Parts: sequence; structure tokens; C-alpha cells
Amino acid sequence: MKLLHVLSLVLASTVAVAAPTATAAGDACKVAYTVPNDWGSGFTAAVSITNTSSTAIDGWTLTFSFPGNQRITTGWGATWTQTSATAMSWNRTIAPGATLTGLGFNASYSGANSSPAEFRLNGQLCNAPSPGTKPLRDLAAAKGKYFGSAMTVTELEDTQNRDLTAREAGVITVGNEMKWDATEPSRGQFTFTGGDRIWAGAVAAGQRVRGHTLVWHNQTPQWVQDLPADQLRQAMLDHIREVAGHYRGKVFAWDVVNEAFEENGTRRQSFWQQKLGDGYLAEAFRAARAADPDAKLYYNDYNTDGLGAKSDAVYELVKSFKQQGVPIDGVGFQSHLLLGGVPASMRQNLQRFADLGVDVAITELDVRMRLPADSAKLATQAADYGAVAGACLAVSRCVGITTWSLSDKHSWIPSVFPGEGAALPFDAAFAPKPAYQALVTAFS
Repeated sequence: MKLLHVLSLVLASTVAVAAPTATAAGDACKVAYTVPNDWGSGFTAAVSITNTSSTAIDGWTLTFSFPGNQRITTGWGATWTQTSATAMSWNRTIAPGATLTGLGFNASYSGANSSPAEFRLNGQLCNAPSPGTKPLRDLAAAKGKYFGSAMTVTELEDTQNRDLTAREAGVITVGNEMKWDATEPSRGQFTFTGGDRIWAGAVAAGQRVRGHTLVWHNQTPQWVQDLPADQLRQAMLDHIREVAGHYRGKVFAWDVVNEAFEENGTRRQSFWQQKLGDGYLAEAFRAARAADPDAKLYYNDYNTDGLGAKSDAVYELVKSFKQQGVPIDGVGFQSHLLLGGVPASMRQNLQRFADLGVDVAITELDVRMRLPADSAKLATQAADYGAVAGACLAVSRCVGITTWSLSDKHSWIPSVFPGEGAALPFDAAFAPKPAYQALVTAFS
């Protein structure tokens, strides 16, 4: 056997609930799930349950779900099925504040090893934010900022994720459903179904919406890329007019152009740049202003968080736009960061953009690490989240922070960076991590 190389999670928070048991009922619960051993085709898991309520639990069933590639083979301390563990006669009672240990199982698996997405004790969700904790959306608003999250239709359809996001995020950035491949898959044929669903869900939760993104070299259909220059320019102008026009008055900001620079500060040689030259950025911003005069217009990019060649190039672009009268209201700093990688110059960098007369925003924050997560890595990650929040809070024109989803369950990182993940403030079971508390502390 070898130590786990994929998963090691300790879930430690509480939620006020009411357990539907016939005798005493726990009104809050905490579940710790760890995998001390993983040998490639199977693993050992250890589970503990803490009753954080003021009354004893007398009889319990813990429910959960695994991906289809995992099967429990043997278990101890409970009666195990593939989706639940039920108390035995000797451990059916959990006193207030007590932790029940000695539960666990062996399981086989193929492919990736993942934790259960959630735990429910007698039907109630464990490991949610502590009762009485003000949500980040309220804490940020009290500081004159917003706290937001990305949202896709898949995340909207995940009830737990939707509830968590409604609680914590005051702003929603539409993750994929307003991009070109989603809104105009064929020339002149527009569809807004996905974006409209997310917008409606945000409105129902009292959230504002950021539009993302009108012009980008990725997630743009091949028919666009194949157009000759004159037709490509017209297609871009038509697309911006229709999409930004459809959401006119419904979004408060647009990421107009996304990721137009290379790491060394030169223009990215995308099909946009090669066929239309430098001028396409200004044309896109002017078209967006015409389509929605009231929306804030942003340029958005990654690896621009600190001083450097790439952020210098974006700075010069914004400066030239302001001098030429090209409409631009803000710069988005994606902040897809490596563990321990918050630039020391982040505050200074944000401030110099603000001094040009534009707003700045952290638009896609996550902090990824090599898996498995452990307490040291999570502590470093918490410090990183706190540092980013601190940099934004120190700059008056930093309007807010958006994380690219809230829960590791919906993070894009593992699919793009194999062996990395655990990048967000809530883990895959929607339990708050130290990073969440760091944001709470910063905004408090």
C-alpha cells in the first residue's frame, strides 16, 4: 500500500438543521472523510461524525454518493451499502458535541478516486457554513465591494451549488453560456437559452450579472475563424450588436475582449490579430458601447496580476484607449494562481490601472495546488486568498472579487492541469475550507 496520491479531505464545519429522528435529533453535523491508503485499484477510507448540536442523536444514517467507478467491498463500524452507513446497536447514540470514530471501509475503483460530493445525516446536509456567519456577499458589500462566482448551467442545476452560490455570491459571471460558441454557433443564428437561464436564476437570488465574453480566440466556432478579413470584421460587429444588445440592461458589465496578449507582452497571434490587426480591440469596445451604453466595458486577461511584461502591455493598451477616447471602463485580472504565487506587486499593479481612470476587478480567482491537499497547503492557500482580498480592499477602484466557481466539485482545474486542483474556497462536498475563512476575515 502507498499513501493516497489523489485524495485526503477533512471536512470541518457546521450547519443548522433539524434531524427527523423519532427520538432526539441533532440540529448540526460535521463529517470528516479521509483516505489514508490508496493502492491504485482500491483504497481505505476512514469516516467520523461529529454531533455539533445541543441534543443527542439516537439512531442515525449517513448517506453519500460515489462516482460509478467506486464500489465498497468491506466496511466496519456501521452497516454499509454503496450509498449509506447505518448505526449499529452499540453506536446508535452520539452525544452533543461528541465525535463518533471507528467507521470506515475498503473499496475498489478504476480511473480517478474522488470523494463523495456530499454527506447527509438523517437527511440533513453536513459541512456547510457555520450558523450566524454572514455570507461573503454581505461582508463585501459592507466594504463597498462585491463578491461573486462564475456559474454555468450545469452548476445551476446542482441544487447544493445553486443554494451555496445564492448565499455567498452577490454577482454572477456567466461561465460559458454567453460565449460565441454558445450564442452564435452558426452565422446569424443566435440562441440565448443557457445565458437566459443563468440570468433568471441570478435575478431570483438577488444577484447582479457580468457578461463574459464577446471576443476571444477560444470557444469561437470554426466558421468564424475561416472568414476572410472583411467578413470577419463584420461578423464580430454583428455578434457584439446582437449578443450585447440582447442583454442590454440585464448585465452591469461585459468582458469585451479576452486574452489578447502573450506572456512577453506582444499581441497574441490569434486569428483576430492575424486577419484584423491591432485595431480590432478598439472596434470591439466601440461596438459594445453602441450595443449597451450603460454596461461597464472590461478588458480581461490572466497572468497580469503583478507588474511584468504582460501587465505592462495591457497598461499601455488601456492608456492609449483613454487617450484616443475608446470606451473602456475596467480591467479584469483573472488571478488563476499557483499555490503561494500571489505577486508581491499585486496591489501596486491594481493601483496603477486605477490611476488611469478605470475600475479594476478580480474576475476569475482560484488558487490551485498539487493533490492531495493537506493542512499545510490549505493554510498557504488561505493566506493567498487573504492576500488577494487585501490587495483589492486597498485599492478604492477595485470593485470586487469573483472566484471561478465556489466549490472544487465544479472547478475547471483538474481537467486542464492533471494532478492539480482543490483551488476554490469550498471543497467538493461544499464544506468551507480555510480559504473561505480567510475571505471572511479579510472582508470583516
